[in-house]
Amino acid sequence: MDTITAFHTAARRYCINRYAELHKVGKEISTRFQAIDAIRAEIERFTPSDFEDVQEAKNLMAHAGQIAENGFITSLQKIPEFKKIIQMERDSFSEFIQSLTENDLANIQPLPYQRVLTQKESEAIWRELENRWKCEQKNRYWYPLTDVQVEGILAFDAKKFVHSSAWELLPNLLAARNENRVYELPEVGEEREIEVIKGENLFFPGSEVFWTTKDFEAIVYISHENSLTLGGWLLEDFKQSYENWSLLLYSGVDF
Repeated sequence: MDTITAFHTAARRYCINRYAELHKVGKEISTRFQAIDAIRAEIERFTPSDFEDVQEAKNLMAHAGQIAENGFITSLQKIPEFKKIIQMERDSFSEFIQSLTENDLANIQPLPYQRVLTQKESEAIWRELENRWKCEQKNRYWYPLTDVQVEGILAFDAKKFVHSSAWELLPNLLAARNENRVYELPEVGEEREIEVIKGENLFFPGSEVFWTTKDFEAIVYISHENSLTLGGWLLEDFKQSYENWSLLLYSGVDF
């Protein structure tokens, strides 16, 4: 790992480690979590190739920590008590970034690739999804919650699927096709390009989410209504690899 990549990874790892620490904070956890979530999203708008050198990376990352925003942060900062807490998290992150040395970076372990999409990228991806799969960004419900006329899709019971070896199979099927990066489009939070690693599950955020390959020929959709839809070659590969797939089929809304 080169020095700039190590620096960018260290900034991402700070946020991940801070998430873990926040479980011990108490009543301020929600505000602090939103601050760290916003900071992580801001730094993941960059990739290591965006920086000329470590000093530029250090300056831009520290600045990103100070300006990071999301809808929750914008609202919370109107309340003086919460604004103070948010600024504390901003300053702690910036201090960490400015204090990093080359010796610190030498011990940084790599992380899977993850990048926040630009608005232009997001719009282009949703256009492709609508053309190929009849998915609409303005109406994020999809099959089986909406009646779409598309071939090669099938809905499963999300709880049964996620809590079985079927869920573990999906990243392996993607990796087998050399689909090492996919687009992740959650209902809540930032849309990202993420790395798929064989043997490691996709992270289910607990809200509605789409994943699609970069050529849009395979798709996964999970809804609030306990449905999980597969489409394209991923569905066919899954049915060939998972003998009891019919036992996981979706039977309706489960409250």
